[in-house]
This record gives sequence, structure tokens and C-alpha cells, in this order.
Amino acid sequence: MVMLPLLLILGIDKLVRESDTTFQPKVVLGYFVVDILWVLVDPGCVRSPGEILLHHVAVVMGALISLSVPELENMWSRAIFIEVNTVFLVAQRAIPEGTARLVLRVITVLSWIPCRFFTSAYFAHKIYLGYTEQFLSMPQIVLGSVMFIIIFGMQIMWTQRLVAGRLIDEVLRSTLGIEWRKDTSTSNEKFVNEGL
Repeated sequence: MVMLPLLLILGIDKLVRESDTTFQPKVVLGYFVVDILWVLVDPGCVRSPGEILLHHVAVVMGALISLSVPELENMWSRAIFIEVNTVFLVAQRAIPEGTARLVLRVITVLSWIPCRFFTSAYFAHKIYLGYTEQFLSMPQIVLGSVMFIIIFGMQIMWTQRLVAGRLIDEVLRSTLGIEWRKDTSTSNEKFVNEGL
């Protein structure tokens, strides 16, 4: 959890000051490699180790591509903002019930689409530019496309869980008095029980 704010600070620094172009992707790469090793050693540290490992391998692929292509040097300074939402998600799980937790849950839900889907769209845009402007080789385009498909597919799956899970229920009930789902014994029960 300590590394996520550091990665965000590095992303902002890169955008604002145009700092060292390879340092940040290397830090991102290091963070995700260490996290992969941690999940491999202690799979119980996350709810879905297989999903996290797949996601992290896709991110590592993207970081390796960006390190080898100067035109992608700013990709991670923008793409790391997906982790803004992760910080809110993890923080709201760690805080006891109360106003602070509810505020974090509202922020988590409100930041979900911009942080996760707009950032994934940015990946697709960079891959498309790499193809049209011919600064990516065909293997890089294929790897980048696989990375995008994995990350975007996971964002869709996690969004479905968010909608089916308790998080949105709790936010809507607490803030607007709206009951999102009255019956949780549907085919989404697995997602409701695992909800984000």
C-alpha cells in the first residue's frame, strides 16, 4: 500500500516536470514484479490471486514495451492513475465502519470509471498510434494488444462485481436512501458475496 502513493507521486512528477524518462517505468516494473512474487509466495494476501497475477503480468508486459520505445515514455505517468482507484479501494477496506469509510466508498465508486476505463482507453490509443505512426514493431503491437485486452477485460469483470457487489448498495443506501438490489439470491450471488 505504501508503494501506490509513491507511484502516483512519480506519475505526477513525470507529467509536471518531464523528469527522467526511464525511472518511473522501472519503478512500476519493480513494484509489479515484487507484487507478483508476493502473491506467488502468499496467495492468501489477495482475494483472487490468479486474477491479480494475470493483471500484473499484463502490466509488466506494458512496462517492458514502454522502456524500449521512446514514444511511450509518458505512458506510465498517465496509466499509473488507475492505481488512484486502487488506493481508495484498499483504504476503504482497512477503515472501520463509519463516515470516513463511507466517504472512501463514495470516492471509490465515483473514481472507478474515469480511473479504470479512461486509462485503459489510453493504452489502446497508444497502441493504435504505435501502429499508425510506425513506432512500434509488430511483436510490440501484438504484446501491447494482448496487454490491453487482459487489462480492459479485467476492468469489465471487476466493474460487474462492483455493480453486483455490496459496495454500490452501501453507497446508494447511505447517501441517497436508494436500495439498489432488494434480493441478493440471484445468479450474481457469487459476485455479491465476493463483492468489491
